[in-house]
Amino acid sequence: MNAVADLPLSIETFLPLSRMAEIAAATKLAYATARPFPHFVIDNFFDPALIDQVLAEFPTPVQQR
Repeated sequence: MNAVADLPLSIETFLPLSRMAEIAAATKLAYATARPFPHFVIDNFFDPALIDQVLAEFPTPVQQR
């Protein structure tokens, strides 16, 4: 797994447009016929290294007493 910092900076690094097009084509019918409204879920869409870096930007939650 590559660290995001090692990846070339492009929109594809952060938003996998080619993968989105493939998913859209493959799920078109499922989306259109989903009930109660058009929707679908994409598991594991983003690169785990990107998600780790995004999460590292957030402060640690403070525990409430």
